[in-house]
Amino acid sequence: MKFLVGAASLVIIAAGLRATSIILMPLVLAVFLSVITFPLVQRLHKLGVHHALAVAMTLLAVLAVLSGPSVLIVAAIRRFASAVPRYETALRTMVARALDWLRDHNFDTTTLTTYIDPAQLLNVMVTTLSGVATLLSLAFLVVLISSFMLFEAADILHRRPTVLPAELRQHLARIAGEMQTWLWVKTIISFATGLVAGVWVAVLGIEFALLWGLVAFLLNYIPNLGSLIAAFPPALLALIQFGPLTAALVVAGYLVINIGFGSFMEPYLMGRRVGLSPLAVLLSVIVWGWMWGIPGMLLSVPITMGVKIALENSSDDTRWVARLMEGGNRERP
Repeated sequence: MKFLVGAASLVIIAAGLRATSIILMPLVLAVFLSVITFPLVQRLHKLGVHHALAVAMTLLAVLAVLSGPSVLIVAAIRRFASAVPRYETALRTMVARALDWLRDHNFDTTTLTTYIDPAQLLNVMVTTLSGVATLLSLAFLVVLISSFMLFEAADILHRRPTVLPAELRQHLARIAGEMQTWLWVKTIISFATGLVAGVWVAVLGIEFALLWGLVAFLLNYIPNLGSLIAAFPPALLALIQFGPLTAALVVAGYLVINIGFGSFMEPYLMGRRVGLSPLAVLLSVIVWGWMWGIPGMLLSVPITMGVKIALENSSDDTRWVARLMEGGNRERP
């Protein structure tokens, strides 16, 4: 009965999170922005900068960093959307030729004709890019909410002996530390991934190379599935522009980049401090992607890390769930 009640509660909570995504998504993004920038605010404060000025300087720097890529991505998405009809015509011609070749060799193409729709493929690309643009459009609101969170965090920090119990402070510090580690390392790896992917696509002559590099940077925050999603648009565009060989080269390049940075560099920099099993990561991407779309997939790992630490330190009834979510090489603190 306890299990059934818990499962029903999870379903209700998930439905509520999905229904209130338009409100909760900016709040969660602001929380993670506050977590990653709070050490910089503390550093400026220790150097003698007034706390309000330190928060303002930090958030202005964040806006400056976000504004450039955001403007470039939104402008590139608009140019790509205007070019979609041209790509759709070329893709329809290519599909028609392939189906004619199959018919000439006595293949039944009835099922293929039903499922292969060039317009739908391009719509998937536009929808994915629109999700990225929507995430960037929340930047100003997220920074505004984060500014209030940073002011409150500093106030609580100075009064925390009387506000927060010692055990709760330890748990929050551990959650913040692991999130900061993951976010900083992931940002470095994502930047390198986007840079190399953009250069590779540009060398192959694919249009909108800057856009695909920026998309690879953002989607690399999505574990396991991010690189696959990022490789799909330039590969399809390469197929339309140059044919199957160039498309295969695009996919091969993305695989090499993903293996090099994701399988070697990231574990080396991250160490074994972020202890989530691959299955837990994959399920978190699917669940949060279902609830919040692309932003949910981007936030899936840090949210799951926080949930795991909370379950691990709440009670014996939930600690076993946290153990199931751990990776096999977890270093216990």
